[in-house]
Amino acid sequence: MHDPSDVPSYELPDPVVRSNGAPATRTADWWRTRRPELLGLFAEHMYGRTPSLLPDVE
Repeated sequence: MHDPSDVPSYELPDPVVRSNGAPATRTADWWRTRRPELLGLFAEHMYGRTPSLLPDVE
């Protein structure tokens, strides 16, 4: 088993505050600005980016 004390401390990003520090105060602002930022962070740190040119798979 892993010891929880071995996990380094971390801070999750605020889901409402945009990367420039301004809050997304309206739902439309969140969908237009903050949601793409969060999806980009998730893709970058969890799955990695998809290459733009993918070969055909047979």
